[in-house]
Amino acid sequence: MTRQAWSEHRGVYGARRLTAELHERGHRWNRTAVARLMRLAGIEGAHRRRGGKPRRKAASTATAPDLVQRQFTATAPNRLWVADISYLRT
Repeated sequence: MTRQAWSEHRGVYGARRLTAELHERGHRWNRTAVARLMRLAGIEGAHRRRGGKPRRKAASTATAPDLVQRQFTATAPNRLWVADISYLRT
């Protein structure tokens, strides 16, 4: 019965949700019994994704060419456009 209910929910339900589902179907099993039956059947719920660790930039990564040569003052209007897009993930 646990495997059938688990597969009906695409295999994402863990012991807590599966216990609630089985209670709705009329079975009065507690969570530890459902967890034990799941373990014996070799099924488990889907895990939430975890954010990965921040990685260091590889030394071989090429950077964009510096077209402004670090001179951020314009001599006249519409000569130099500079923007900061560091908030975008690359």
